[in-house]
Amino acid sequence: MAFEQRHGWVSAYRRARGRAPQERVIQDVEIPLARTADFLRWFQREVPIEPVWLCPVRLRTSTPAPGGGPPWPLYPMRVGEDYVNVGFWSAVDIPPGGHHGDTNRAIEEQVHALGGHKGLYSESFFDEATFEQRYGGAAYGTVKRRYDPDGRLPTLYDKAVRAR
Repeated sequence: MAFEQRHGWVSAYRRARGRAPQERVIQDVEIPLARTADFLRWFQREVPIEPVWLCPVRLRTSTPAPGGGPPWPLYPMRVGEDYVNVGFWSAVDIPPGGHHGDTNRAIEEQVHALGGHKGLYSESFFDEATFEQRYGGAAYGTVKRRYDPDGRLPTLYDKAVRAR
């Protein structure tokens, strides 16, 4: 994937053959166990990528963060709740009239609607206000001001969404 991002050979080959451009869909999401089947049904209907990786996850610590907040304020998972990490790594055709990011945005919204959370190692398409609301903006702001008061380093939003 990194090689393709750098050089675009597969994209050029697809264009030369008259094939639709593609959007990379590379994500890991945590879905509450009780809603995982709902997510998988939606995913297979809307984003028919196979295979998917399923791995149980549970936040075990009950020690709150300083100030009484959640133990992981930037990646909120509820203590003791069972989640399933659903991972998928592929690409989908961008339909006529569609745009790069449409599929990833739809996944981000469905994950949120089901009470889940998306990992930030791949492309993300959140607007800044939504990102701050979902990824502990207030807690992050406190840490950022304390350890990077001059703003020399990029923000979490810059890194996760703007790829800086």
